[in-house]
Amino acid sequence: MTSFLEKLNEKLGKTVTQTAKPEGGETAGPEVARQEVFTKNTDLPADIYQNPTHIIVYIPAAGVHPQDFEVVLDEEHDLLTIRGLRTRPQDVAGIEKDEDGHFISQECKWDSLFRKIILPAEVDPSRVEAIFTKGVLVIKLPILKPGEGVKLRVKEVESPAKTVQKAT
Repeated sequence: MTSFLEKLNEKLGKTVTQTAKPEGGETAGPEVARQEVFTKNTDLPADIYQNPTHIIVYIPAAGVHPQDFEVVLDEEHDLLTIRGLRTRPQDVAGIEKDEDGHFISQECKWDSLFRKIILPAEVDPSRVEAIFTKGVLVIKLPILKPGEGVKLRVKEVESPAKTVQKAT
Protein backbone atom coordinates (compact mmCIF):
# COMPACT_ATOMS: atom_id res chain seq x y z
CA MET A 1 0.00 0.00 0.00
CA THR A 2 1.32 3.44 -0.93
CA SER A 3 1.82 5.83 1.96
CA PHE A 4 0.41 9.33 1.92
CA LEU A 5 3.92 10.83 1.61
CA GLU A 6 4.76 8.58 -1.35
CA LYS A 7 1.54 9.60 -3.08
CA LEU A 8 2.21 13.25 -2.27
CA ASN A 9 5.74 13.05 -3.69
CA GLU A 10 4.46 11.36 -6.84
CA LYS A 11 1.73 13.95 -7.42
CA LEU A 12 3.92 16.98 -6.75
CA GLY A 13 6.99 15.61 -8.49
CA LYS A 14 9.29 16.40 -5.57
CA THR A 15 10.30 15.02 -2.21
CA VAL A 16 8.23 16.01 0.81
CA THR A 17 9.45 14.78 4.18
CA GLN A 18 7.91 14.54 7.60
CA THR A 19 8.61 17.60 9.70
CA ALA A 20 9.41 18.05 13.38
CA LYS A 21 6.75 19.30 15.74
CA PRO A 22 7.42 22.79 17.14
CA GLU A 23 7.64 21.56 20.72
CA GLY A 24 9.57 18.37 21.33
CA GLY A 25 11.75 16.26 19.10
CA GLU A 26 9.07 13.96 17.71
CA THR A 27 8.40 13.94 13.98
CA ALA A 28 5.00 14.97 12.82
CA GLY A 29 2.97 12.68 10.61
CA PRO A 30 1.98 13.11 6.98
CA GLU A 31 -0.86 15.46 7.99
CA VAL A 32 1.66 18.17 8.92
CA ALA A 33 3.46 17.72 5.59
CA ARG A 34 0.10 17.91 3.82
CA GLN A 35 -0.80 21.11 5.70
CA GLU A 36 2.52 22.66 4.61
CA VAL A 37 1.66 21.88 0.98
CA PHE A 38 -1.65 23.69 1.43
CA THR A 39 -0.16 26.78 3.02
CA LYS A 40 3.18 27.14 1.21
CA ASN A 41 3.29 30.30 -0.93
CA THR A 42 3.78 29.67 -4.65
CA ASP A 43 3.26 31.55 -7.90
CA LEU A 44 -0.47 31.51 -7.21
CA PRO A 45 -1.30 31.93 -3.53
CA ALA A 46 -4.63 30.38 -2.65
CA ASP A 47 -7.20 30.27 0.12
CA ILE A 48 -8.71 26.79 0.37
CA TYR A 49 -12.01 26.45 2.20
CA GLN A 50 -13.83 23.21 3.04
CA ASN A 51 -17.26 22.49 4.45
CA PRO A 52 -19.05 19.11 4.55
CA THR A 53 -20.17 19.33 0.90
CA HIS A 54 -17.59 21.44 -0.97
CA ILE A 55 -13.98 22.50 -1.30
CA ILE A 56 -13.65 26.06 -2.59
CA VAL A 57 -10.37 27.49 -3.86
CA TYR A 58 -9.90 31.27 -4.06
CA ILE A 59 -6.96 32.55 -6.11
CA PRO A 60 -6.38 36.30 -6.44
CA ALA A 61 -5.13 36.83 -9.98
CA ALA A 62 -5.22 40.49 -10.95
CA GLY A 63 -3.94 41.04 -14.46
CA VAL A 64 -4.78 37.54 -15.68
CA HIS A 65 -7.53 37.16 -18.27
CA PRO A 66 -10.01 34.30 -17.68
CA GLN A 67 -9.11 32.71 -21.04
CA ASP A 68 -5.44 32.58 -19.92
CA PHE A 69 -6.22 30.06 -17.14
CA GLU A 70 -6.00 26.31 -17.46
CA VAL A 71 -7.57 24.38 -14.58
CA VAL A 72 -7.14 20.59 -14.56
CA LEU A 73 -8.48 18.00 -12.12
CA ASP A 74 -6.41 14.77 -12.28
CA GLU A 75 -7.86 11.33 -13.05
CA GLU A 76 -8.02 10.43 -9.34
CA HIS A 77 -10.03 13.62 -8.64
CA ASP A 78 -7.79 14.73 -5.78
CA LEU A 79 -5.15 16.98 -7.41
CA LEU A 80 -5.98 20.36 -8.88
CA THR A 81 -3.48 21.99 -11.25
CA ILE A 82 -3.85 25.66 -12.17
CA ARG A 83 -1.81 27.39 -14.85
CA GLY A 84 -2.12 30.98 -15.94
CA LEU A 85 -0.37 33.77 -17.77
CA ARG A 86 -0.02 37.33 -16.55
CA THR A 87 1.33 39.84 -19.07
CA ARG A 88 2.42 43.41 -18.42
CA PRO A 89 0.40 45.98 -20.35
CA GLN A 90 2.62 47.59 -23.00
CA ASP A 91 0.76 50.89 -23.14
CA VAL A 92 -0.11 52.39 -19.76
CA ALA A 93 -2.09 55.64 -19.63
CA GLY A 94 -1.21 56.35 -23.26
CA ILE A 95 2.55 56.20 -22.63
CA GLU A 96 4.50 53.42 -24.33
CA LYS A 97 7.61 51.90 -22.79
CA ASP A 98 10.66 53.06 -24.77
CA GLU A 99 14.47 53.00 -24.72
CA ASP A 100 14.76 56.25 -22.72
CA GLY A 101 12.76 54.98 -19.75
CA HIS A 102 13.59 52.43 -17.09
CA PHE A 103 11.95 50.69 -14.18
CA ILE A 104 12.61 52.12 -10.73
CA SER A 105 11.21 48.98 -9.12
CA GLN A 106 10.02 45.62 -10.46
CA GLU A 107 8.03 43.67 -7.88
CA CYS A 108 5.30 42.12 -9.99
CA LYS A 109 5.46 38.67 -11.55
CA TRP A 110 4.70 38.99 -15.27
CA ASP A 111 4.88 35.56 -16.83
CA SER A 112 3.47 32.07 -16.46
CA LEU A 113 1.87 31.08 -13.15
CA PHE A 114 1.56 27.57 -11.79
CA ARG A 115 0.04 25.87 -8.75
CA LYS A 116 -0.79 22.31 -7.71
CA ILE A 117 -3.19 21.73 -4.83
CA ILE A 118 -3.74 18.32 -3.29
CA LEU A 119 -7.40 18.20 -2.33
CA PRO A 120 -8.33 16.82 1.11
CA ALA A 121 -11.15 14.72 -0.40
CA GLU A 122 -12.17 13.22 -3.73
CA VAL A 123 -14.47 15.52 -5.69
CA ASP A 124 -17.15 15.04 -8.35
CA PRO A 125 -15.53 16.13 -11.65
CA SER A 126 -18.87 16.45 -13.43
CA ARG A 127 -19.98 19.27 -11.08
CA VAL A 128 -16.76 21.28 -10.70
CA GLU A 129 -17.15 24.98 -11.50
CA ALA A 130 -14.52 27.65 -12.12
CA ILE A 131 -15.50 31.32 -12.28
CA PHE A 132 -13.47 34.51 -12.50
CA THR A 133 -14.88 37.59 -10.82
CA LYS A 134 -13.25 40.90 -9.84
CA GLY A 135 -9.73 39.53 -10.34
CA VAL A 136 -10.32 36.35 -8.30
CA LEU A 137 -10.48 32.81 -9.69
CA VAL A 138 -12.97 30.77 -7.64
CA ILE A 139 -13.06 26.99 -8.10
CA LYS A 140 -15.99 25.18 -6.51
CA LEU A 141 -15.41 21.43 -6.05
CA PRO A 142 -18.32 19.30 -4.76
CA ILE A 143 -17.06 16.53 -2.44
CA LEU A 144 -18.02 12.94 -3.22
CA LYS A 145 -19.43 11.13 -0.22
CA PRO A 146 -17.55 7.90 0.58
CA GLY A 147 -18.83 5.15 -1.68
CA GLU A 148 -20.95 7.58 -3.71
CA GLY A 149 -18.99 7.40 -6.96
CA VAL A 150 -19.80 9.49 -9.99
CA LYS A 151 -23.26 9.18 -11.55
CA LEU A 152 -23.16 8.56 -15.27
CA ARG A 153 -25.73 9.73 -17.76
CA VAL A 154 -27.08 6.94 -19.95
CA LYS A 155 -27.63 7.86 -23.59
CA GLU A 156 -30.02 5.98 -25.82
CA VAL A 157 -28.90 4.85 -29.28
CA GLU A 158 -31.21 3.50 -31.97
CA SER A 159 -29.39 0.24 -32.58
CA PRO A 160 -26.24 -0.97 -30.84
CA ALA A 161 -25.47 -3.17 -33.88
CA LYS A 162 -24.87 -0.04 -35.98
CA THR A 163 -22.05 1.09 -33.69
CA VAL A 164 -20.17 -2.24 -33.72
CA GLN A 165 -17.78 -2.84 -36.61
CA LYS A 166 -16.87 -6.38 -37.70
CA ALA A 167 -13.21 -7.32 -37.72
CA THR A 168 -12.01 -8.39 -41.15
